[in-house]
Amino acid sequence: MASRSNASRANGAKSKGPSTPEGKARSSQNARKHGLTARFDILPDESLEDFDSLLEAHLAQYQPSGDVEKELVHTLAITRWRLRRVPTLESDVFDLDQDGSISQNRKTAIAAASGSLSAR
Repeated sequence: MASRSNASRANGAKSKGPSTPEGKARSSQNARKHGLTARFDILPDESLEDFDSLLEAHLAQYQPSGDVEKELVHTLAITRWRLRRVPTLESDVFDLDQDGSISQNRKTAIAAASGSLSAR
């Protein structure tokens, strides 16, 4: 067991990580899976007023006290907003392939959409 640990430690010491700007940019995204927890934005075809109404409804319903509860309610509203996007995204995934043509294969469409999301 100790020899395996020593070998792993020795191999780890050899690694210097990526050296090119492209490699560094790529490796900086290693932990990223889908981007769904990234910064929240209202999309161009969405209504800020509708989001504000959703947030106000959540604030009225849950009546948070303190900063932590307010943050949790805000996160809940954002999550609900994002979940409302899913049916549209799902429909678009099945309608279009990565190159914009109609997909004949659902697995191909899902893979293309996942690749597109993770590349952002």
